[in-house]
Amino acid sequence: MPVSVWRFFAWKRSGWSEHRWRDEEGRFATVAICVVHGSFAKRGKPRRTQTLVYAYWGFGPRSCAWVRETCRLRFAIETTYRQMNQARIRTCTRDPLLRLLFVGLALILRNVWVWLHLMCLAVSHRGRVELRLERLRFRRLLVWLQHYAERRGLRQGGAESGAANGRKAP
Repeated sequence: MPVSVWRFFAWKRSGWSEHRWRDEEGRFATVAICVVHGSFAKRGKPRRTQTLVYAYWGFGPRSCAWVRETCRLRFAIETTYRQMNQARIRTCTRDPLLRLLFVGLALILRNVWVWLHLMCLAVSHRGRVELRLERLRFRRLLVWLQHYAERRGLRQGGAESGAANGRKAP
């Protein structure tokens, strides 16, 4: 019977280990395991004891804390890219400058959303800033901006519709 990776979640101390998988053809894959056990707080919630398990290969991390912080940073970067892609204008143009402009606009929209949360929607509590992301989700901000653009006469294609403004289309 194969040994499960779930055994690492039962650890009560941080540490290092290895885990091996075998596929149907008998080949093995080995990864190093870093287990981080500690009391961690999530945004706006009380601290609680957690066991975090990370698998890696190809390098030697300095400490368990370094692995945890590096993964947190990586997750933040991936979230930024996901949100940027939510705001990116879809186009079939091959003009690299226009495509770069659209990516730049998406990044600006995301940074405006972050700024709104920090300056307008966050709550200061005992010297700490507590973000309340549920007050304005990024997707909701994008929908509001889309509705505003539509009311101003801009269409989804990115250009004004001549028929909607009482003009004949060329």
